[in-house]
Amino acid sequence: MRQLICLILVLTSPVLAQTDLRTLRTADDARAWQAVGRLSLEGGSSSCSATLVSDRLVLTAAHCLFADETGAQLTPDQVQFLPGWRNGGAAAYRTAKRLVVHPEFDLQDKDWTYRLARDIGLIELETPIRGTGIIPLHWARRLPRNNMVSVISYAMDRQDAPSIEEDCEILAREGAAMLLSCSAAPGASGAPVLADVNGELQVVGMISAIAQWDGDQVSAGLEIGPAMDLLTPLLAMAPSGIQLRPANGGSIAAQLGRATP
Repeated sequence: MRQLICLILVLTSPVLAQTDLRTLRTADDARAWQAVGRLSLEGGSSSCSATLVSDRLVLTAAHCLFADETGAQLTPDQVQFLPGWRNGGAAAYRTAKRLVVHPEFDLQDKDWTYRLARDIGLIELETPIRGTGIIPLHWARRLPRNNMVSVISYAMDRQDAPSIEEDCEILAREGAAMLLSCSAAPGASGAPVLADVNGELQVVGMISAIAQWDGDQVSAGLEIGPAMDLLTPLLAMAPSGIQLRPANGGSIAAQLGRATP
């Protein structure tokens, strides 16, 4: 199989136009996807995308849970989940209680594929999201056989409403890491990769970074199934606070594409 090589790009890199990228601006368009939201970080100084997968658990990229400039681990009070964010308002507002990332994730790892496959984190919310009409998205352990997926994200150039891109193709895989034909932009980190599982769209993967594939700019992500069974018990054992490996500094925004104002 062709080796999967991810080249992480800087924030100012151009984004390939995608004809099937659609912004969900109206309440009717966005209602089914309110479980996807913006993750406001460090008082709103930057943001990622994230997904509610139970009434109190939120899935996002591990690198989103480190401070942008210093690489220091964030504390729960620096992380706020805004599900269904659209036109300046969210369907709910929740602060984190606990944060955990894949125990083998390392921002400084030079093996991009290895790091990409472990760029996953879970957030436990301080207060569950119930009675709001927000329905968590189920997650699945396997990618679709036909390699066709959809992505919903809050990228830097469209942070005021979610955008959906359907019929993306999984271009290549190596372990849990994968490249997708979906458009890529800062702020999409943590966005869910969705696939039809027995007639229901479920979360099978997550966007992590921007990459190059045959000269084109594409999305890099990971299959979440292998990591979710590991992270859920780790989060349950963590005290209120954060359980992360130390970071070694460096601008995360420049490395992996968090959106900054």
